[in-house]
Amino acid sequence: MARLGNRARAALLVLIALTALSGCARDLALRPALSSQPTIRETLAAAGAFNRLLALAEQQGQQGLLDAASEPPVTLFAPTDAALEQSAQPAPDLRSLISPGRISLAPVDEAPRIHTSLADTALVLVRAPEGTTVNGAPVISADVQSRNGVVHVLAALPEPISRQTAQAIAQAPLPTERPAAALKEVRTPPAPAKAENPRPAAAIAGQKLFAQLLSIAGLQQEAQRPGTTLLVPDDKAWSRIPKAQIAALKRPENRGKLRRMLRYHIIPKSVASEDITGRRHAPRTRSGRPVAFNGTATVLTVNDAMILRADLRGASGAVIHLLDRVLIPR
Repeated sequence: MARLGNRARAALLVLIALTALSGCARDLALRPALSSQPTIRETLAAAGAFNRLLALAEQQGQQGLLDAASEPPVTLFAPTDAALEQSAQPAPDLRSLISPGRISLAPVDEAPRIHTSLADTALVLVRAPEGTTVNGAPVISADVQSRNGVVHVLAALPEPISRQTAQAIAQAPLPTERPAAALKEVRTPPAPAKAENPRPAAAIAGQKLFAQLLSIAGLQQEAQRPGTTLLVPDDKAWSRIPKAQIAALKRPENRGKLRRMLRYHIIPKSVASEDITGRRHAPRTRSGRPVAFNGTATVLTVNDAMILRADLRGASGAVIHLLDRVLIPR
């Protein structure tokens, strides 16, 4: 009987083993082998637009985070080469752009979602009418799957956000009128938002009238396109124009004139201060006419306006230069 009991136990062990192998086989049959997919590092290298990020990983000795197929999966929020080049922030800790597990952005709830990076910093995901953002950086391509994780491509470098600020964002009401990407400037719990028209990216520079005119002209999206440069007259600059003339521009019959004037303040490419310092530059604006940057003097100018503050960042990553006067098309 004892021998029979041993045989039974052996048979049971064999059965358990066969069942486990059968289960593994079924699982492999149901799911394509992940080994056929490239790693995150291979995915970035093949794209050709993340050389700076890959170099950063090498400099910081973090290549393994992007290529360790045997480790638990991770999610990388990957700024492009252009985003890193245009950013005024110092080079980030690669771990601050990586969160454990596979985080999908499809769908993202209206309420902010907070994740913790490998650097123990907050990553706040927010969906707004203009798109999804991560710490204020627009997501331009989401859910790129790889063998060891998922990649979300960003048009800008995410702003550092503390845990305290992240919690304030999560608890604050987010009305649809307010661009969620503007949360990148939140440093303290925000006051209740006032009901108002949608605010374009230029509103981040605090210039209400320019933002209002963009809204009236229907140019908010055009002003928020990634890679755009906005030449934003401050509110004092508009005081040099008679109030009656501004009121006339707001009328529906003058919409075309208003759009032409505002498009003269929008450049369809990135022009940072480092691009014009020490030289002259005349890029074409959305109106089709060029503006004249002069970086050879003590202060930077564009046409006859002085640049009061350069290289501000809009919600979409656009470059904003704050001017002391309104530009008149030449």
